[in-house]
This record gives sequence, C-alpha cells and structure tokens, in this order.
Amino acid sequence: MKRKSRRRAAIAATAWLAGTATGLLQSGIAHAATDQLYQTNDLQFTCNYPLIGEDSLVGRVQFRAPRSVPTGWSGHPTEIVATGIVPANVVQLMYNVGGIDGIRGATGGDVNLTNASPSSAGLALRFGEYFVTDPDSGPLTVIARQEPGTIVPDVTAGQPGAITIRLDGQFTVAADFHFVNATPAWQPQGEFACVLNAGQDDRFFPDMAVTPATPLGIAKALR
Repeated sequence: MKRKSRRRAAIAATAWLAGTATGLLQSGIAHAATDQLYQTNDLQFTCNYPLIGEDSLVGRVQFRAPRSVPTGWSGHPTEIVATGIVPANVVQLMYNVGGIDGIRGATGGDVNLTNASPSSAGLALRFGEYFVTDPDSGPLTVIARQEPGTIVPDVTAGQPGAITIRLDGQFTVAADFHFVNATPAWQPQGEFACVLNAGQDDRFFPDMAVTPATPLGIAKALR
C-alpha cells in the first residue's frame, strides 16, 4: 500500500510540475507577443547642414520591445525607425542656392538607459533616396530604418521597477546629395551633426516595466 501511495504521489507531483511548467511557458509566449511601441516626442534639433550651415530639423525615434520584462531579461528592440522633417526654408535653400534636389544616406546616434546594462547603445539606420520636385511644396520628410541583418546589441534589465531610455542629445548624418546640374549627380557630403535644442524631454515613452524574475527551476527540472 505504501508503494502504491508513493507512486500516486509521484504521479500527482509530476502532473503538477508539468502543468505549472506549461503555464510558465505559455505565459512567456504571451508575454513575448505583447510588444509595445516606444517613441520620443517630436524634438527640435539644430543641424550643421553642408553648404548652408546651421538650421533646424524636427526629429523623432521609435522602436518596438516587450511591454514588461522580468529582471535579468536580455533582448533587443526591433523595428527601429527615425523620422526627420527638413523644414521648408532649408528645402528651398538647398534647391535654389545649392542646386540640390535629392538626398540619401545614413544616420546614427546613441541612446542612454537607466536600470539596464549596458548604460548606452548605438543606433545605425539608413534612408533611401528622397527627391524634391517642387522646392515650394513645403517640408521634406525623411524616414531612416534599421537595415536587414543589422546587429542591435542586447540589453539586460536591472532591478524591478522600470527602464528609462533617452536619446543622447545628438546624432550624425552621412548623406549623398543629388545635384540638378552636376556630373556625377550623386555626390557624398561630409558627415554633419544635429544637436538637440535645450529644454526638451528626449525620453522614450512609456518607460519599460521590469518585474521580479520568474522562477525557472521547475521548467529546468523537467528537461
């Protein structure tokens, strides 16, 4: 009888462990599926444009990542997108003074993180060809995206609470300009910087929630 009781207890314990582990795994799958869009406000920058010098630009950055992660979690954001809005007066200057009707290239900058490691990470994005058909048509919107195959460094969550992510305060642009009457039409320009104007909140919203670590001992015991 004692042997049967022990066998029944072992079966019951195994069923409980399996059910618990399945629940944990299902919770992890659901957790991964609940990605959140994180984004900055529209921010005002001053850029040192080639040929025309300092002028303004409006920029914002966004990415997707889990809404909530346990402490010790490691992973990286996806769908990183930066949008730059070149104001109408800069478009007109480039076209009318510089003879420039197109742009393509890359942009990069850093983000700073609290309650996570590393405490900073770099972003490298590219944008395709954008043309100005009418210099009086208004601002030019340029969208830079993460290239396929780009390696984004993993971030490890710190203590329970929240991870706060901010822009570093500036970014750089390496661009080719397309000239209306030049050979070759596409010509590389020196890298130029855009600096965040003072008095703005460069944080990504919302903060990423960090929860206490989920025990994995049960799942490991069933391997």
